[in-house]
Amino acid sequence: MENKQEKLPEFESVDEEVEFWENHDVTDFLDELEDLNDVEYKQGKDRVVSVRLPQGLVGKLKAYAKSQDIPYTTLIRRWIVDSFRQKVSTSDSGNEDDRRPVLEYIDHLRKDVDKLEEKIEAGSGE
Repeated sequence: MENKQEKLPEFESVDEEVEFWENHDVTDFLDELEDLNDVEYKQGKDRVVSVRLPQGLVGKLKAYAKSQDIPYTTLIRRWIVDSFRQKVSTSDSGNEDDRRPVLEYIDHLRKDVDKLEEKIEAGSGE
């Protein structure tokens, strides 16, 4: 018979917890798990935007995205964020101090797209 661990360990990081669960079975710890009541599912901050594109263009976007090993929607998001950043950073309207908050926000968006791509590469999907 397999020797069960008596208590769940305290994890120092998410990576440590991931490694633990990759090598252990949750059923060995059922006595330590708690029932959750009143679980609230929150919708993400992202908003779905519908954009009409010619079918031929969508096909080409999908093919190109496939060649890059990313979903075509992620590719489109990346291009929109990068294009917006370029337009704002090279804009003649306003001074640099006026553009700085917008650029910081755009950089934050790009980091979100990069994190999504990392999840996709790791196999957790979009």
